[in-house]
Amino acid sequence: MSHNVLQLDPIIDLHTLGAVVNMLPRLEALELKSVAWPGLEAGSSAPPTSASVKSLTVTHLSMWVFSSVEDVMDIFHVFPNLRAIRTHDIIWRHPCRTKPARALRRPYPTELRLEAIVFRACTGITWSFIEFAQRALNFEALTSLSIWQLEVGDIKALGNFLREVGGTLRYLHLKLSQIRFIDGEAEPSPEEIWPLLNLSDCTALDTFSLFVPMDDDPLINGPAIDFVPYWDSVLLILVQLPLSIKGFRIGLEVLDEDFLEELLLNLDWDWIDAHLQRLPELKTVRFFRESRWEENLQEELPAWIENSLSRWLPMLKATDILRF
Repeated sequence: MSHNVLQLDPIIDLHTLGAVVNMLPRLEALELKSVAWPGLEAGSSAPPTSASVKSLTVTHLSMWVFSSVEDVMDIFHVFPNLRAIRTHDIIWRHPCRTKPARALRRPYPTELRLEAIVFRACTGITWSFIEFAQRALNFEALTSLSIWQLEVGDIKALGNFLREVGGTLRYLHLKLSQIRFIDGEAEPSPEEIWPLLNLSDCTALDTFSLFVPMDDDPLINGPAIDFVPYWDSVLLILVQLPLSIKGFRIGLEVLDEDFLEELLLNLDWDWIDAHLQRLPELKTVRFFRESRWEENLQEELPAWIENSLSRWLPMLKATDILRF
């Protein structure tokens, strides 16, 4: 068996989970959907483990069932050889707490070496996980990090994390759709938040992928968003790209083509064209159409956008770096 989905009652004890997966020696990938677990009690025995599971996906969970981020991460004791963790649709409904004493109670398996992390549609937990994991886990093997719905409060913690893993991280994917710049509200400006990202410390980074929202999400009620700061964000992020970059991918949301054209005209394309040319290892700059919610929806842009980008980025076009 190479893959399994457990759809159980809302709570499963980690000792029980360990006993189940321990009986499946060929299990390599596990998905837990709408399943939570209590943390390990102080003084309790270690749970049974699965040596075969390399990939864990946790989806559709409200974190009110956990008392702390340590409880969430106790699941790593069951999977000592885990290499990839993926979370999807996880919402933390109360302030996330940490308990340093519990972190010292039972060290995580020394063989645990995460290589890939994906946070998709997770709110309120990203920074808590990153801050705690940075203290408790070994990330010397981490090569891939993807964060959907990046929030303003995540950026400082993410920047500290990138500084630590920058020597090994090769792929980074960020989506800006959860960072909402709203007219008239005292939100941090792009100039305040993006220097905290420390992207230039990712000296091994090979590919950087960025999603930029183009219009209000019809599923979210609220005041209108000012989209000009998103373009300011693009420039402030691009200036941090390390010299190691070989591929830069930018996903554009296309909901209202007239409005999109207006937004595109606000960007300093001459600066982008010249700045990207200064990256000595750069081989491709790819623009494509992407959805803020659907994971693998990456389509060709409308022809008029491709033609416009070819005109606005003549140096990238002439060197055959620009792709669609």
